[in-house]
Amino acid sequence: MIPTNNMMPAFSSFKQFFADSWFENTAEEIDKLLAHKQIVMTFVYPKDPKQNEESKIYGAMEEGGRLAFARMKDPKDPNRDATDSFQAFDLLSLLKNADQPENTQAIKIFDKSDLKKIEVITSDKAAKLLSKKLGHKSITTTLSKKPSLVLKDNPDA
Repeated sequence: MIPTNNMMPAFSSFKQFFADSWFENTAEEIDKLLAHKQIVMTFVYPKDPKQNEESKIYGAMEEGGRLAFARMKDPKDPNRDATDSFQAFDLLSLLKNADQPENTQAIKIFDKSDLKKIEVITSDKAAKLLSKKLGHKSITTTLSKKPSLVLKDNPDA
């Protein structure tokens, strides 16, 4: 699925966030990336990599990301469609190529066939995994320990 117009404004502001930020792959910059208000869901894909495959850490925004994922996971959602998909960003690729905000290789479109291979993780765990992949020995984050996914809107959550 090609991103629709309602996905593009959030994506454009996300690209602007990177254009305005020069990342140096530090723990602080990983925190900054994950704490950014538009990254609302982090996950590993594939959760069980095959022999020549490596798990990647992705981040999704609210529109075109978390909401579409939640709709796809809920079999009772009346807005669910067999062609639903959502987009997410390869966070490691964004961190390594922060000077290239137009890095379209960092974007992946996920569909129904990918759902069983996705493991939703907390922002804190994503920061630790990113730090490890970047070669940092340890990382201390200020992020929430709660999983970054709510399937249904809940004012008490």
